[in-house]
Amino acid sequence: MRKSFISAAALALLIIAWMASGLLGGGAPPRDDTGSDDRSADRPGAAEEDALFAVRARRFRAEPYASEIKVSGRAEALRVVDVAAEVEARVIETPHDRGQTVAEGDLLCRLDPGERPERLAEARALVDQRRLEYRANKELAAKGNRSETQLAAALSALKSAEAQARQWQLAVDRLTIEAPFAGLVEERPAELGDLLRVGDICARIVLQSPFLVTGQVSEARVPHIHQGAAAEIRIESTGEALSGTVRYIAAIADRRTRTFRIEVAVPNEDRTLRDGMSATIRLPRDPRPAHRLPANAIVLASSGATGVRTVDETGQVHFRPVQVLANQNDMLWVDGLPETATVITVGQNFVSEGERVDVTMESAA
Repeated sequence: MRKSFISAAALALLIIAWMASGLLGGGAPPRDDTGSDDRSADRPGAAEEDALFAVRARRFRAEPYASEIKVSGRAEALRVVDVAAEVEARVIETPHDRGQTVAEGDLLCRLDPGERPERLAEARALVDQRRLEYRANKELAAKGNRSETQLAAALSALKSAEAQARQWQLAVDRLTIEAPFAGLVEERPAELGDLLRVGDICARIVLQSPFLVTGQVSEARVPHIHQGAAAEIRIESTGEALSGTVRYIAAIADRRTRTFRIEVAVPNEDRTLRDGMSATIRLPRDPRPAHRLPANAIVLASSGATGVRTVDETGQVHFRPVQVLANQNDMLWVDGLPETATVITVGQNFVSEGERVDVTMESAA
């Protein structure tokens, strides 16, 4: 019994000695002699922490930019006249049908004269009689054989006869209804045998040239439009381009739309324009300074503003809001920059306001 106890104790001492030898022999690995625990060497780019971000930039100068104002418009005839009867009579002649062109003074309708020529002849004869009577009374009054009252009565009779003759002459003249200007017979409601009363329409005449193209312009644009300025007209249906001149700019805005009416006169000898056709009016504006930048230079600020990032002489980045005026072949005309601006063209999306950068200047395109 005592012997077994001694054997178990000896075995336990051997196991303990074996475990102790393993711990002593497999201890922690030796530390760096420097004792440094710095892990910065494992950080990517730590050696370049102090380097500036590289960008490319180009210096842009303001150039004259001639923009244009586009206005949606429609064609209108400059003059449309309903030629009406001024005396009551029946139509006895209508030499021109609708769609035909007429010259100024051409006959549109001839009315039945009735007894008017005879009444005119009678009135003229009465004028001749009253004139002779007046002359005789005037000679007698000079000799003292007629009173001033008798002479005045003779003169009054003469004036009355002349007035009556003029009325009958006017009635006869109004029997022929003529074109007031050269144009196109748009409508001719009067037919042979129709009884035209005063005010009834014989024909409607439309002036063919010049024609008008009209549009409505906002109050922000109207100061840039000048009477007499050249304008280009493009017909929507055909794409044909015509030239015209601004002839009228309204002084009072439309109460409903708050816009101003403009009229452009366009030569129309070939009758290209017709009343009601849709057209676009292009009006050049006075040149103003602007910058022509590559489209990819434009950035969007966190506030939503459109602009560019510029760099100053110290290499500091600044955001400049701009207004895009036009797009021309991947280049943008913008407004809002100083006369000369150094604009970042590569890397602008990776820098922020106030950041200093390493700038490489590009040559002008």
